[in-house]
Amino acid sequence: LTETEEKILKAVRSEKPIDYLQGAKGPGGAVTNSEKKILTDLAQRGFMDEVINLMVAYSLGRTHSTNVNREYISKLANDFAFKKIISAEQGLLALRSGYDKKSKQTKADAKKKTNVPSWSDPNYDNQTSQADQAKLDEIRRRALAKLEKGKE
Repeated sequence: LTETEEKILKAVRSEKPIDYLQGAKGPGGAVTNSEKKILTDLAQRGFMDEVINLMVAYSLGRTHSTNVNREYISKLANDFAFKKIISAEQGLLALRSGYDKKSKQTKADAKKKTNVPSWSDPNYDNQTSQADQAKLDEIRRRALAKLEKGKE
């Protein structure tokens, strides 16, 4: 573990989750009832205090907030439960190995997919054959004739 990771482990192992969260919020910050419920839920799921503190620290850092995001921490807790993480050190190693790389890759893949048709691309190369184009022109002519006939 790096020196920074050792400091993180020491910090997350030193306090109860409610005190850890209060400390993370700083003076003047208050732990909300919903945050207390989140911490209680995590403890009821069987997570050790140090693992809860690690999830809180990571969640606050990733969401750039002083409030615990229920959705984010729930996803993290599900991932930790799936990986059977029972200590802060295991959690830290799992986070280091790329917890967010997976979600970032998924987001990047989602951005690549688009519902914009290919023909709207300025570099689109129309490969319709002359025979197919003639058929399309005939269909267009018939449709226009029907429309004109319907107006009368």
